[in-house]
Amino acid sequence: MVALASPTVVVNGDVVAIKPNSLKFKEGQGDRNVRTQSTGGGAVTQVITEDVETQRGMVSFTVLTTSDAVEKSRTWQRNKEANTIEISDRGGFARSFQSAIIVSDLEKALGADQDFEVEFESKPAV
Repeated sequence: MVALASPTVVVNGDVVAIKPNSLKFKEGQGDRNVRTQSTGGGAVTQVITEDVETQRGMVSFTVLTTSDAVEKSRTWQRNKEANTIEISDRGGFARSFQSAIIVSDLEKALGADQDFEVEFESKPAV
């Protein structure tokens, strides 16, 4: 078993340099609700539902504040939901996120040691 420690992030076909240990993602399987109902005599059964509103993927990573990273992030924001993100690692792990969109205005700090976080939401991972 190989640890997923050195991922590659590709957005719209371009490899993105990210801050080490900053990549996070959600598969987009959504939340499950478990409720209990009584069937009499002390017996209970569970009713399980899926919350389809939460069935969306998420990819988040941090980039160093460079002119290149700022311009790429502007392009991704202008693309609206037309971004595709692929993440992979050497051990054969790979996920793809289609129709990815940056939903909030990115805050970018300037300075010698600064970085900023980029977060996309998308269709569930494939």
